[in-house]
Amino acid sequence: MRARSLLRGAGFLAAMLLLDGCATQSEVQVVAPQPTGQVVQLRLEPCADRTGTTDRDLATEATRLLSDRLRATPGIEVRDDAPLVLNCEVTQYRAGSAMKRWVMPGWGATVGQLAVMVSSTKDQSVVAIIQGNAVVAAGGLYTVGAEDYILASAADDVIARLRDWAAGPDAAGKR
Repeated sequence: MRARSLLRGAGFLAAMLLLDGCATQSEVQVVAPQPTGQVVQLRLEPCADRTGTTDRDLATEATRLLSDRLRATPGIEVRDDAPLVLNCEVTQYRAGSAMKRWVMPGWGATVGQLAVMVSSTKDQSVVAIIQGNAVVAAGGLYTVGAEDYILASAADDVIARLRDWAAGPDAAGKR
């Protein structure tokens, strides 16, 4: 009877770890709200890598991810002559280890963090600051390769917040 309870508990714990996967968390600071109903025109500047990572070109990777996602986002238009400029930095990256995560959740976490700043080309005033964070902190074999998709998860988080901002302050209740 006790062994059966332990097996159920272990099965529950394993299921919870499987569901944990990649968690994202973002921070948004809006300085100037976007008027509702207007297409946001942005110029994307090449991203900078502040992590010191030498085995990957994170700056180019982040720029490509944001460019692809921005171009596919309704309500946002990427243009060279846009009135707003988006600057990006890869502020944190850690490849982590699936084996370490399997042994002890939190140990060997894979982390990706992107920070973007939207500013006016007219007067260089900051309009919005968004930080996208993605973390894979638990799991085993199914999290192998998290270092390959962690920046994409952080970019998706940033794009979701940009989309909300682009929709304007009155659009939140209409969704």
